[in-house]
Amino acid sequence: MRSSLWPLCLLFALAVPAVEWSAGDTRLALDDGTGQLAELRRGDGPNLLSPTGDAGLWRLVLRRADGTQTTLDPAQAESFSVQADGDGLRLTWRGVRAPGQPDALAVTATVRAGASGKSEWRLEVEGRLAGALWSVEFPRVCGIRSLGASRLAVPLYLGRVVTNPAVNNYSLTLGYPQPASMQAFAYWTLPGDGTPAESPEAETGWLPDESGAEGLYLAAEDGAGHYKQFVVKADRAAGTLSWWVEHIPGLATWPLSTDGEPQRVRYETPYPVVLAAYQGDMQEGAGLYRDWAKDQVWCQRGKLETWPDKVKPGSEEEARWTPPWFRELACWLKFYHEPAKILPEFAAYQ
Repeated sequence: MRSSLWPLCLLFALAVPAVEWSAGDTRLALDDGTGQLAELRRGDGPNLLSPTGDAGLWRLVLRRADGTQTTLDPAQAESFSVQADGDGLRLTWRGVRAPGQPDALAVTATVRAGASGKSEWRLEVEGRLAGALWSVEFPRVCGIRSLGASRLAVPLYLGRVVTNPAVNNYSLTLGYPQPASMQAFAYWTLPGDGTPAESPEAETGWLPDESGAEGLYLAAEDGAGHYKQFVVKADRAAGTLSWWVEHIPGLATWPLSTDGEPQRVRYETPYPVVLAAYQGDMQEGAGLYRDWAKDQVWCQRGKLETWPDKVKPGSEEEARWTPPWFRELACWLKFYHEPAKILPEFAAYQ
């Protein structure tokens, strides 16, 4: 995937207030004073970010042995710089420290062009601190706005679609690998009130075709399945959403040392988080996830039609085998709740 870069935007803060960059059809602009995302759009489409008072592309939580915590963000850095780095960008914050803390951290974010027009984001943290790096929120995308109607697809169990999430003050923190079933959010918006086209008398679960919408996609491309949390928060007063991935670093020791001596810290997110702007609704968003997921270990058996109908009983292959009768099930529907809820839904699907 080819990327384009405007080098003149990188170093002349007085002349140009933002750094612009693109990966495929995903275009973004970063505030060159803070590194916060100021624009995120598809090609010549509208900017889907509104100005926000939250200038933090990342947030670090530090924990001490007594359980107290400190939060660090870019506002606590002594300096910030952004540079072209190959086909991407390298953003560096130095001298990041809490009030009264003599030891400081350096935080470096990189963004690269990935497959299918996605931008790939990684974060490094290095320095000294008394305690442990407890959690890392990155990348924080704040001020996601609506063009009129909007929907948000989240991988909660079998999946859920929320209509007009900002208006409805929707917030969610979703752990992976449980209860999240995938590692991606999809958001799409288009003019109108978002009223579904189906009859209001039946709960069918079907949505109208909204493939002309402007969409945003957030995912962790983590084939190893590290524990993490996906967070989305609404600001109903502003009519916007914010979302990010919360990464959980490993700890060298537990319980934490009580000697109070600063420890050397070096952490790098072990997988990229991807952001993409696209045209479409959850179908096209799911396609972006599938482009990545089909190459992961859980798809290594190949397509269904290539699976064997029989295997040797007791063999190693039997443990990974799915019998034909199970593959031939027409569909799965709800297997919980009482009949008064399930039966009308079966009728609606029919």
